[in-house]
Amino acid sequence: MGPYRDADVLVVTPEMRAFNTAMSEVRVSVEWLFGDIAKYFKFIDYKKNFKLGMSAVAKQYIASALFRNILTCL
Repeated sequence: MGPYRDADVLVVTPEMRAFNTAMSEVRVSVEWLFGDIAKYFKFIDYKKNFKLGMSAVAKQYIASALFRNILTCL
């Protein structure tokens, strides 16, 4: 989910700005987590390796996240 953007057609209200700020913090933590998982499991870097419709991306990512959690616990 992306932030509200300043545009000629859309007026960004204070509520929209507060939403953008709150979502920005969450988005950063998700990006860090994805980067951590991709660092340990290089095959999960889909930009380089995955082809749309030819790989089970979701299953591979879930398995990678599970293994990363196991590494953290150990």
